[in-house]
Amino acid sequence: QTYDRLVVLNGQNSNRGKDVLDQLKDSKGEVRLTFQRPEKNKVTIAKPSNLGVSLKEGPSFLLVLNVEGGLEKTLMGSSRILSVDGQEGTGAKLMEQVRNSGAEITFEFLSWL
Repeated sequence: QTYDRLVVLNGQNSNRGKDVLDQLKDSKGEVRLTFQRPEKNKVTIAKPSNLGVSLKEGPSFLLVLNVEGGLEKTLMGSSRILSVDGQEGTGAKLMEQVRNSGAEITFEFLSWL
């Protein structure tokens, strides 16, 4: 499914998806794959002048690069924010929504634990 992560190939675990893909390209014959499905979460926070979250625009999401200021228990690095205040769209549209949000902001996001 969309956003599933390939994490284990033939019993070998890796934290980097690129490593698993490289192993897959080099493998021959039958392979055993293990995928990790993300959890979908929603959080509403008071919007200070600095959210404490570094974001990067993706094709249809915002990628969380870094989290600080107490949000670490909610958002994590590599989470994907799919909607901002109920609005979905391109990464650019979501980033604009973050910039223009009011006193509170609601993120719907995916995290892999």
